[in-house]
Amino acid sequence: MNTGLDKYLCDKYPLIFANRNLGPDHSPMHWGITCGDGWYNLLDTMLHRIQSHIDNHAQRNKWNEEWNAKVNNSSIEWNLVVPRQLRPVSDPIEQVVATQVKEKFGGLRFYYLGGDSYIRGVIDMAENMSYSICDVCGAVGTPNKDGWIKVRCPDHKLI
Repeated sequence: MNTGLDKYLCDKYPLIFANRNLGPDHSPMHWGITCGDGWYNLLDTMLHRIQSHIDNHAQRNKWNEEWNAKVNNSSIEWNLVVPRQLRPVSDPIEQVVATQVKEKFGGLRFYYLGGDSYIRGVIDMAENMSYSICDVCGAVGTPNKDGWIKVRCPDHKLI
């Protein structure tokens, strides 16, 4: 990916790309996002869904904790008139930190630490979608059949 798009994604999602500036001995993210510019929108959408899920989960837990405190502190008479139930507070979701983002065998690979099953599903979907998106321009593409596997649209098949 060109350095401008790479930098933009890293600046837009600093928590996910926390390892971006570590040396090559500590993280493959030192080399940047190593895939074609055509997957920029796919990556941006995936990263947005990941970070939003983590942030929304934390906010929902905060609201539920505040609600539970109010219910526990309210008068007994009020609870008899309008029964209030405690809301669930779940374990926090560990922040996703990208360890490597690259193209391999024609598809997107996103290696990371943290997350939950929802985030795993978002990443699986993006990785699978990459097999139908031209890695040069982002148009609909198909994997080639010979040589290095690349996903290309008809206009970029020969590149």
